[in-house]
Parts: sequence; C-alpha cells; structure tokens
Amino acid sequence: MISVVPLDESVGAANNIIVISDISFELKVFDSPEEIAIDGDVSDWENTMAYFVNYRGVWGVTPETAHKSVKFAAALTSTGLKLVAIAHHDVLKTTENTWWKNTNFEFFINGGNQYWVTAGPEGQQKATVDQRSIVTIENPEHEDGGSVYITVMEAFVSNANLPANSVVAGEIRVGVAWKTEGDINTGGEAAGGGEDAYWVPKGTWPNNSDQPFVDVNGFHKNSGINFTPTTLTIDGDLSDWEGYDAYTTNSVYLQGTDASAHKDVTWYAMLIDEGLFLAVKAHHDTFINDASAWYQNTNFEFFVNGAQNYVNSKNEHTTGNGIMVSREYTEGEAAYETIAEYFIPHAYYGTATSVRIGFAWKTPGDVIYGGGGTGVGGGDDWWFVAGHTPNNQSQAFYIYEDGIFESAKA
Repeated sequence: MISVVPLDESVGAANNIIVISDISFELKVFDSPEEIAIDGDVSDWENTMAYFVNYRGVWGVTPETAHKSVKFAAALTSTGLKLVAIAHHDVLKTTENTWWKNTNFEFFINGGNQYWVTAGPEGQQKATVDQRSIVTIENPEHEDGGSVYITVMEAFVSNANLPANSVVAGEIRVGVAWKTEGDINTGGEAAGGGEDAYWVPKGTWPNNSDQPFVDVNGFHKNSGINFTPTTLTIDGDLSDWEGYDAYTTNSVYLQGTDASAHKDVTWYAMLIDEGLFLAVKAHHDTFINDASAWYQNTNFEFFVNGAQNYVNSKNEHTTGNGIMVSREYTEGEAAYETIAEYFIPHAYYGTATSVRIGFAWKTPGDVIYGGGGTGVGGGDDWWFVAGHTPNNQSQAFYIYEDGIFESAKA
C-alpha cells in the first residue's frame, strides 16, 4: 500500500511524505555453477549469477546487424574454468582446414594464453581445452527477421590446464571473442564499435590489460582484490618508507660514470604481510609522457619471478597499484627527479616469504654509463645494475621483508 501523508504546513513544509507499506521482496537464490555440464544445453547456466547477472556480450546496433548477438558467460569453479557462448549469427563454417577459419569461440586466459573451440571437425579445439560441446540449429525465427543460426559453444579448462599462477584469490583474467569470417556485427570493441567479424564485448579486449576478471559469479570489470594498501600510501612520496630497512639499508643504487655521473637511480622493495611494495627514485635528464606505447615513455620496469610489470609517466601500469611523480630537479645537475611506487597484494604470491625481481629504469634516449647495458660499463638508456639483467631470472635480486639482497638468505 502507498499512502500520501500531508505535512503540517504551519512549520513551513510544502511537500508530502510518501509512506510505503505492505510490500514484500523475494530474494532471488542463484544456483552454483559447480554442477554445470558441458553438453550444449544452457539450462543449467540460466539460474547462475554468471549467466543471469555478470555476463558479457555483443548486440548489433544497426538495422542490418540488430538480429545478431553473442552472449558470453564464465565461472571459475573448484575444478576449473567453465565458459559458454550463445551466438545468433548468419554464417556458419565447419569444414575449413584451420580452426580460425571455421566458426569459433576464442578466449585468452591471464594475458596472451590462447584457447579456442570451433564448429570445425572434432579435435579442432585447443588441446588444453578439456571438454567442449557445440550445438547449432537453424533459427526458427529467421523468416521473421532473426539470425540464420543459433549456436551454443561450451568449454571447460581444468585447473591443471589453466596457465600457471593464473588463479589469484579466487579470480582469473579471461578475454572472449566470437568469430566467423565474413559475418560482421556492430556494437562491440573491434573497429571502434563498427562493422567487424571479430565480436568482442565493448570495453574489453581478449588478450591485453582490458581483459575482464572472472570468479565463481562471472565476469567483472575490476578485480575483487584490494589494491589499496594500508601499510604505505602509493603516492610518489617516500617519506613513509623511511622507517624500514628496505629503505635505509637494503636497497640497490646505480650511479652513472663519465658524462652521466650526475645521473643515478635507487630501487627499493620489500615483501611483507600485506604484499609487495616497490619504489624507485631516479635523477635523469629526459622525461617523456606523451608517447603512444608504454615503453616509449619514462618508465620503471620490473620482472617478478620472471613476469613483466611496469608503471610509466602516464601512470599506465600492469596488475597492481602504481604511480609515477616527476619534478624539475634543482638540487643537482640532473634535469629531473622522478619517483615511482608500486604495490601488488600478497595474494599474488601465496605463502611466499620472498620473490625474485629484476629492476630497470628507462627513458628512451637518456643514456647512463657504468650500468649493465651494452656490455658491462657500456652506455644504454635501459638502466640496470651490471650482472642483473632485468628479464634474466637467474640474475634477479632476492626480495625479503627487509629489502633487496644479492643472494638467497640461508
């Protein structure tokens, strides 16, 4: 029941209070995706949050493509990753010799790790796809303006066949796409939303940093892991580092020689209960923040257990929380002082008490001598300590709670 109660106008009120009563709300209960079978029947998906709430898709936005669509759902279960694509499409290819020329559902896990299933002959799914199911029917509504075909493609990738270390705190990065050569759609991410045969949900991309996150409840744009630490603030101010051995004692310093003696860089890092904290302070002569590619700008690059990470002067960064702050340097001969900070939650390293990291600083064209580039002592704009090539895992530093070390602790 809804009733309108007049207010006492003697107190200057001119509006009314709306009272709502006798209304009941039923809480929807969703099914677990654990029991979903890979059989081409989506009925066991339909009452999951992954399908009902947290899905992605492409729906045609022009009169010529409005009858076409694809809906993607995915769920990370206790046994592995389950996915489904339901497509309304006009072209079906099943007899080509290569998988990508047939109608296909392609997905990437944790970056560029590619998987696929296709409507082609049995065996054309990626070998690491444990199960697939593909069902295509002619659309009974085609004569009334619907698509020619409706296809359901399901896939399952077991935990054993997921990329190593790709599941972090119950979530994983997954990018999805649908394709049949010659069957264009609109409204997706490809071609800026224009006509394209690669049907990718808007605001995502299958194999780069725009990959969505997937957990047991489906797709999410942002990670559910907390990337805002409480121990230190990621702001480019290192004053809150000053009480830590990682800052005062166990850091790594590189100073240039000869004509670059006025340039230097210091790297800091520590792995504590909250996560991995890193920082760098550099005095340098060139600062770039308007290039298109991340590495063409001033950047702090580091490899954690062999995995590449970075933050640059445009504050573009990989997984985690990173910032770079620069100023004109008036206390010395270098032109700029730049500080970068980075945080990656401990969830990414499980129970580890140490990690190995290779560090580098770079502004294209800003050369330092005495570092490890171009042979020991040679000049290079990739600044790193000799004997510690950043992407050489065997030369990486060891990071502990109290800072950076040349070798493993006993």
